[in-house]
Amino acid sequence: MKNPVVQGAIVVGLCLAALCFPTNPQNEIMKWIAVMLVSGLVHFGICRHVVLKKNELGFKTVFLIAVALRLLVLFHDPVLSDDGFRNVWDGRMQIEGMNPYAYAPSSENLAALRDVEVWPRINHKEYRTIYPPTSQLISVVSAFLANYVRGLPAMLAWKFVLFFVEVSGLFLLCWGLSKKGQLAWAIIYAWNPLLCIEFYASGHVDAAGVGLLAGASGLFLINEGLFAGVLFAASVLTKWITLPAVFLFKDIESKRKWMVGSALAAFLICLPYLNSGSVALESLGEYAGNWEFNGVLHGWLHIDSIAAIPGRLTSGESLTLSQAGTPFQKGVGRAIFSALGFGIGLFMWIKKRPGAECALVAASVFLLVQSTIFPWYLMNLLPLLALRPYQPLMLWIALSPLSYEVLIAFNDTGVWEPNIVVQTIAVLPAILWMLGDLWSLYSVRSQRARGEN
Repeated sequence: MKNPVVQGAIVVGLCLAALCFPTNPQNEIMKWIAVMLVSGLVHFGICRHVVLKKNELGFKTVFLIAVALRLLVLFHDPVLSDDGFRNVWDGRMQIEGMNPYAYAPSSENLAALRDVEVWPRINHKEYRTIYPPTSQLISVVSAFLANYVRGLPAMLAWKFVLFFVEVSGLFLLCWGLSKKGQLAWAIIYAWNPLLCIEFYASGHVDAAGVGLLAGASGLFLINEGLFAGVLFAASVLTKWITLPAVFLFKDIESKRKWMVGSALAAFLICLPYLNSGSVALESLGEYAGNWEFNGVLHGWLHIDSIAAIPGRLTSGESLTLSQAGTPFQKGVGRAIFSALGFGIGLFMWIKKRPGAECALVAASVFLLVQSTIFPWYLMNLLPLLALRPYQPLMLWIALSPLSYEVLIAFNDTGVWEPNIVVQTIAVLPAILWMLGDLWSLYSVRSQRARGEN
């Protein structure tokens, strides 16, 4: 094969296949980080080639290679994260007739559900589930599948359901891009090796949320408003982090159908859980207000101290301005900066920028200022990048596996001590690149303004 893009995809596949080779347990995390970094940078290179050279690829080539890359890691036991076991547990509760928001896994009311496969690997057993309604419905489907297919491990059943949902969305995205003559851009999403590992080695529910967003994006491209709205609402109710993509609907001709589809889907998906009350959001609030990991820009901007600054200035506590405030003050600061992305997206909307561009900027700003940015969170940018390629964000995704260095010591000592230098190295090149782009844009506009005068 002389196509350099396909050759690059083969290299990515070989890297993923290398995960099957056993290593010393102490070097296992290092192996995964190395594979993610090498394959991620190769993927970045071929995507950059596609964007700059405008390569053409066939539908079958894009789609079948994407499926093959996912299957390479589908049967791995989760190594980098155990979050998927919580989703399996949520499904198990529901087929036993229990509300997943009612009890934490540690509750003695659930003692009869404990086993040696799933329960020991659930993290933070003291908290109720944080996952929204679509996630819960998918958990139910996987639980039924595990129950009725003899010998099928619960985690593998969960991954199979994720695979079906995500690949269906991928198909719709490829279809929509092919209608616009931009199918090659689909590889930004379809062939991303970090996505394959996070979704199918680790089993993160984000696979469904991102897949549904990809499907909504594909339908957006062909102005299929009703079903684009349905899939978008289902995506947001899988993982709230896809919400900034709401700006996509700006360019859909049938906006009324989009809103009807979104509202109807949201109501029907939430209906089985409406009796949960405020406890459904209790753990999510704890997570959003207290968890911190890899939020480099969040720390640089001292977001957790912003809301406390006025009171400290008036009381003469000027020496403590940069210290984090109370939990409430931290929540206020985080809410303000999270809203910043939506504000910028709305400003671009008013300036008549394309909907895909508004959505990508809103989503990227929203993610950059968060206090917690696990690498799989960045996968939510991929469907939007397939619509509007932007290289600095693609580089951020490629380098984000560096943050997994925290697991090297954690697996040996049980101490969670992230390295801020490593985390900075992962995000700083992208931030500098984006600042350079902004400066170039400002310079061009200034030159035009002087020329007009």
